[in-house]
Amino acid sequence: MGLYVQLLVAAAVVALAVFLTRRLPGSRFWRAVRPGGRGRWMASVERLSLTPQHTLHLVRVRDRAVLVAAHSRGCQLLGTWPWEGGGAASAEGSPEA
Repeated sequence: MGLYVQLLVAAAVVALAVFLTRRLPGSRFWRAVRPGGRGRWMASVERLSLTPQHTLHLVRVRDRAVLVAAHSRGCQLLGTWPWEGGGAASAEGSPEA
């Protein structure tokens, strides 16, 4: 009977830990386990075609805005900025590469 009690207590502790990690504000545990859920890490904000082979992509990665240039030979990181939330990223200031 002692084994069953220990297993029941262990299951209760795991259930309590799962419950608390889902309810605590700012908990990132479930976003890491399930990145495609509500707390997505990456989102395409905007795309601008310059020519048929040259495109600029503005992507939000967690709390950063990333500007990437795509061309026929690959892609290049142009800069990153803190994500300002809401609409688009703030382009003020110099990019941090």
